[in-house]
This record gives sequence, C-alpha cells and structure tokens, in this order.
Amino acid sequence: MNTTPDIPKRVTKMAVTYCYLLMLVMAIAQQMYSTLLPYIKEQYNLTLTQTSYMSVISSALSAVFTVVSMVISDRLNKALFTSLGCIAYGAAMFMMGNSPYYFLFLCFFALMNLARNVVNDLSTSVMSDLYGENRGAAISKWYAFFSLCGMIAPISAAWLVLKTGSWGIHYMICGTAYILIGILFMLLTVRNPSLDSRRLHVEDTKEKIVIPFKEIFTSREMICLIIYNFVVAGSYYHTNMINSYLTTWDPAVFTVSIAAGIVTAHSVAIAGSRVIFAALRRVKAEDVLIFSSVLSAVLQGAALFIKVPAVWFAMFLIVGLVTGANYTFRIVLACNAFPKFSATTIAISTLSLSAGTVVIHYLLGVISDNIGYKTGMMGSCLFLLFSVVPLIIGYKLKKKEG
Repeated sequence: MNTTPDIPKRVTKMAVTYCYLLMLVMAIAQQMYSTLLPYIKEQYNLTLTQTSYMSVISSALSAVFTVVSMVISDRLNKALFTSLGCIAYGAAMFMMGNSPYYFLFLCFFALMNLARNVVNDLSTSVMSDLYGENRGAAISKWYAFFSLCGMIAPISAAWLVLKTGSWGIHYMICGTAYILIGILFMLLTVRNPSLDSRRLHVEDTKEKIVIPFKEIFTSREMICLIIYNFVVAGSYYHTNMINSYLTTWDPAVFTVSIAAGIVTAHSVAIAGSRVIFAALRRVKAEDVLIFSSVLSAVLQGAALFIKVPAVWFAMFLIVGLVTGANYTFRIVLACNAFPKFSATTIAISTLSLSAGTVVIHYLLGVISDNIGYKTGMMGSCLFLLFSVVPLIIGYKLKKKEG
C-alpha cells in the first residue's frame, strides 16, 4: 500500500480508513446542501441575493486558504492538522444546525467552509504520502467513493426533513460524526509519530526552487485556462440553486422529493462519468471540456422552459455523464501547462475558479432578485456556454497555428 517502510501497515490501514470515513461524511454534508437550501432560505426569510452570500463566502475563503496552503501545507504535520480540521468542521456544522439568526449561521458557515478546505486539501496530501507511487490510482478511487456516497445525500436529506420538520438536524448529525472521526484520527496521529508527514521527506533536497511566475502568467495556455475557470464558475450557480429553483417554480409539480431525486440522478451520473472517462485514455481534456460545456449549457437552458420532472431527470442524467469528470480534466490542463510546477498551476486555477464564483454568483443572485429567478438561472447557462471560447483560443487555435 505505502512506500514508506517506517509506517506500520496496521497504522497505514487505520489512517486510510479514517480518510475514507471523513470523505463519506463530507460527501453527505456537501451534497445535502442544495436539498436543504430552500428550508434554510425559508427559515431565515432570505432574498436570493442574501442566499448567494453563502456561495460568495465559501469561494472567498477557499481562495484565501489556497494562497496560504501554497506556502505552509508541506511544513505541517498534515495528518494531525487534518484531524484538527475535522473537529473544527464538525463543530461548525453542529452550531449551524442550532443557529437562531442568519448572521450566526453565516459565521459558522464560513468556519465550516474554511475547515472543509483544510480537511480536503490536507487529507488528499495524507493519502498521497501513504500510497507513494500508487497515489494516482488510490486518490482516484477515493474521489469515486466520494461521488458514490454523495448519491445518498439528497434523498436521505429530503426524507429526514419531511420526517422531522427540521433541516438543522442534518448538520447536527454530520457535525457529531465529524468530531468523533477527528478525535479518533488525532489519537492515531499522536500515538504514531511515523504519520507525521514531515518525516516522509527528510531526505528531499533543500535547494531553493524558483517558480517562474512571469512565464506562467504570460503563457497563452495558462491565460486561457484562468479565464475559462473564472467564467465556468458561473455554471455552478445553476447546480447549487436547482433545488430551490424547482420547488419555487412549481412546488406542486416539483415536490421536495422529486427535486431531491433529480439532484440524486445528477450525482449518480457524475459517479458513472468518472468511471467511464477514467477508462478512455485517449481523450483530450480540452475536447471533453468544450463538448460537455456546450451540450450541458443547451440542455440546462432548455430544461428551464419544460415543466416536466421526467425531462429534468433525463437531462440531468446526461449533464452529469458528460460533465462529471470535468474537474479532473481542468486539473490535467493545469498540470500539462507547467509539469514541473503543477502545484502552482493547480493553485492558480483554483483561485481563478473561486474568484469567478465570488463575482458571478453574486451577480446572478442580484439578477435573480431584481429581474427573475429564471433569468438568473439562464445567465448561469450562458456563462457555461461562453466558457468554451478561451479553451478554443488557447488550445484548438494554437494547434492550427502550429
């Protein structure tokens, strides 16, 4: 399993088990958000602009963490800080479920997203360290597990909220689970110093590495990839708000259960997509991104005018199948641009995506409030459609010119 002989196999297996457990609960916590959003919006009597603050806060904190992570992550005991992040993540979720005011909810929501970024990034590094040369296959399976776990979240969240009448209980349950996982992981880390990630690289060279930021930021491919990530961020507004949009559009046709089922179908398709594209080794990342973006934009835009649940199920199954692996392909393009500085290019891509989410989601929230919900959702589809322009300029036209 691992290529670090100083870590006992038993300890490695336990560490991997905790990583899978934290991914299980994280998947449920993230995927239930869109199902619970209408109830959160109703309890706090929020406008669509106020609702968009959650996406803005999430992306802003993600951007801040990405910058900090570039500097300090490899200097930390990543396993220990992963466990601390789990405890903070769990505590924030638990308090969110008990927040009487929206301001308090936002504060704990901000803490939750910051802690989630810590857990997600550091636990990925932990898995990478544990598996060594086999990290690629291991992390792919780990994220596939995340997708599979996420499929149960929308339906289970809808069922539980209908049974209990409370959305907060979901966050309280997930929060409690995360605190327990964090405590157990911390005990494992404290009792086994071999898990300290700083011990895994003691023989690495100490020569200072100069990152060619000027070359990176003036590279045609990177410029186009940065623009693409910024623009494509607008498409996530449609995904995040779909449950709220459907139940607001016509609650008699799109009940909570039906809307949750559509989100679940989308999650199932995403999981299938990652398996399918992993087997297609000869596909080009830019070709998949262009094709999937155009097709998804057309299907999602058309669905906004069709008040038939079966059509939404079918369309979102297709959208999930063609876009499920897009995150991976964006990472591939970032790595291919400057292979020796892939961590830097990935971080830059993440920052541009976060910046796009902050700006565009706020804009679409204002449009939805002042012009119409459908207009805001259609705007999200248009951003997805136009995101292919920088990809065509940066990759397809470059090849023709060459």
